[in-house]
Amino acid sequence: MTSADLDRIKRRGFVAGLIAGLPMAALMFALSSMVGLPTLPDLFADPLLFLLPGPVFGLLIDALQFSAKSLLLAGLLEGQLLFCGWVGRIWAGRAFDCVRPRPWREAAIVVGVVFIAFEGVVLTLLGMGFLGAALPTGMVVGLVGYGALHAVYAVGLVFAFGWLGERKMPQSRPSSGGRGEEIGRRRVVTTLAVSSVAIVGGGTFWRVAGGATVAGSSGGGLTGELSPEVTPTDQFYTVSKNFADPHVDAATWRLQITGLVERPTTLTLDALRALPATEQYFTLACISNLVGGDLIGNARWRGVKLRDLLNAAGVKPGVRKVVLSSSADSYSDSITFDKAMEETTLLAYEMNGEPLTYKHGAPARLLIPGIYGMKNVKWVTRIELVDREFLGYWQERGWSDAATIQTFSRIDVPIGGRTVAGPIQIGGVAHAGDRGIKKVEVSTDGGRTWLEANRKPPLSPNSWTIWTLDWTPPGPGAYQLKVRATDGLDRVQDATIRDSFPDGATGYHSVSVRVI
Repeated sequence: MTSADLDRIKRRGFVAGLIAGLPMAALMFALSSMVGLPTLPDLFADPLLFLLPGPVFGLLIDALQFSAKSLLLAGLLEGQLLFCGWVGRIWAGRAFDCVRPRPWREAAIVVGVVFIAFEGVVLTLLGMGFLGAALPTGMVVGLVGYGALHAVYAVGLVFAFGWLGERKMPQSRPSSGGRGEEIGRRRVVTTLAVSSVAIVGGGTFWRVAGGATVAGSSGGGLTGELSPEVTPTDQFYTVSKNFADPHVDAATWRLQITGLVERPTTLTLDALRALPATEQYFTLACISNLVGGDLIGNARWRGVKLRDLLNAAGVKPGVRKVVLSSSADSYSDSITFDKAMEETTLLAYEMNGEPLTYKHGAPARLLIPGIYGMKNVKWVTRIELVDREFLGYWQERGWSDAATIQTFSRIDVPIGGRTVAGPIQIGGVAHAGDRGIKKVEVSTDGGRTWLEANRKPPLSPNSWTIWTLDWTPPGPGAYQLKVRATDGLDRVQDATIRDSFPDGATGYHSVSVRVI
């Protein structure tokens, strides 16, 4: 066999590897949905994000919002397929560089080596333990699941290579020579690269231009309607680090209370629900919420006060932080002991009169007054009292540990850019965490003068405030409407325009309208 022949075989192996990677990816997502096995993009996303400088990461989150997760997934999947193609190229060179081809034996050897390296080295480096001992599904499910992925790839590789030979692709015909095959291979790689640029560039433009509709809208803001006091569950925003949020079995769920306690405790969901319960209205806001954004919502929650759980376990002296962890998605964060012992800090299992949905953290999640949603851990399985500092998932990436909610106000109506006929009602929401809202003011002349808006009493000290202002324009023309709020401590909302990283976005929300 000449070197030109071998190069053609390797190029065919590369394409076969790309093709074999497709059923492997399909099985990967199926296993993630059925048994909760982390996908390969899930495993690699966190280390990649950890290496990304915090300000850059914050800028991307602000620009892309929900699109960021989809674009990261697309990029990691394309990287996975390219790796599959590279393995296919190596396999083809070994299997056919001989008098008697040995595709199946070499597929078992090459893919087997990759599997062993993945289980023994890669998972360890990714923090999943040797042989996946620290996987949320456990070692056995990890070995079987990832073994199945590699087996499907190996079988698909051999069959795809044979199919490509039978199809006699233009790049492999003798008449086209090496040049034709090189062009074919380049087209495959170029197509993948161009698609990546198109997805990222298009998604960025779409979001920045305002064309993206954020899933989980709170009912106002982007819709042009005044937000309801209570956000319907199916419209309540959801944000997590996961590509696919976990479905936790309520029957097997357990909550451990451990660390500096006299009586380490393990609770089932039935045991938790049997404890004295409390209900409260509570507004959650994401730290990546933009000025005027809709990553905020208010709901009625039911659960058990966290301090009651901790007192029942017997708190030892010297506790500094309370660490909240979820084994379902390997997420953790912490709050101060004083914050954990506040009256309204709640371990919730119901939302708006119904059991929590999996997207909102079922079977149970934390609600912590005055701080952004990233610390209100979902799918919580462990509460540990410690005498040391602890930085959570997002804090290790540079986000605020205090995560105090910035005073926020938003104009829901009218929608910016619309033509309206006066008189009109201006309205929206305002929120300052557990500090409450003392005053909301609206400017109809771009901030030169301010009018105080009417406020509806909030449903609780931790709920947002609905505000309205009836306005009769002095005449036709263009107007810039602005809103600002004053919190319960008499501090006026920060007018300085800042991105969400690392402490939450600040600035006044404004919209422009034309009056006829």
